[in-house]
Amino acid sequence: MMLIKKGLEFYIRTSLHVAICFVTLSMVITLPYLEPFVDWPFYIMQFCLVVVSYNLTKYYPLILARKPFKYRGFILIMSSLLILIALSLLAFETTEYWLIVALLVLLNLVYAFPLLFNKKIREFVYLKTPVVAISWVLLLLSFFWSAHGFANTVQDLNYIDFEDHMYLGITLLCFMIAYCIPFEIRDIEDDKIHLITLPQKIGVSYTKIIGYLSAFFFFVLQLMYQPIIDSNTSEIVIITVLLLLFIYLSDKIKSSYFVSFAVEGLPIIWLLLKVCC
Repeated sequence: MMLIKKGLEFYIRTSLHVAICFVTLSMVITLPYLEPFVDWPFYIMQFCLVVVSYNLTKYYPLILARKPFKYRGFILIMSSLLILIALSLLAFETTEYWLIVALLVLLNLVYAFPLLFNKKIREFVYLKTPVVAISWVLLLLSFFWSAHGFANTVQDLNYIDFEDHMYLGITLLCFMIAYCIPFEIRDIEDDKIHLITLPQKIGVSYTKIIGYLSAFFFFVLQLMYQPIIDSNTSEIVIITVLLLLFIYLSDKIKSSYFVSFAVEGLPIIWLLLKVCC
């Protein structure tokens, strides 16, 4: 049991879990446009970039302050290797991939470093959840746009228009806000007071209501525009119910792994549903 716990801690702390979750969410929205031309380097590159980005955000301040942290050596070596892998894959890609990487670097810089008014962007009032949600949505839309462009090139098809991209962005934003609420509630004790996050300002109950509403709007938009993400009704219902359940339980289950592993793993469940249903 202790070995499993240590393995789980290592898996989460090294940002492997969050990277897999991002890639699986990306697969949920892009695979229908790539099949049967699944471009695995496309997803490997995403995985590498997300691991490096999250490790940079979490650990770079500690490295600068010369503070020790768990798995320091492994994280530094792994992140360096993944940067090399990502750059190797990018060398064979088009300009649009480099633009996505530039966007990712920019988001990391403003999130991890005090570049705006001597503050990190997450330190502005109420911005922690919106920044994370919008960052994921922008990156997911960028990768979706790339996948859609690839599908058009290979199959000479025009699947979706600008309006559909807009609806996809709004749908993903609703999902991401609901998805982030359990993390906000979990971190209420750890966040600095000057961050003024939603649970600190309006309380846990009202924060949950925002999460419930976001999940509801996600559900409605998904039903209205199913062809964009290519989800069946049962799949949408299950994901929405899980979102609502995770939000409800976010202050009731005290295990450190509930949010950081179970809740964060929701995109993995979504991909499995898409494959199995």
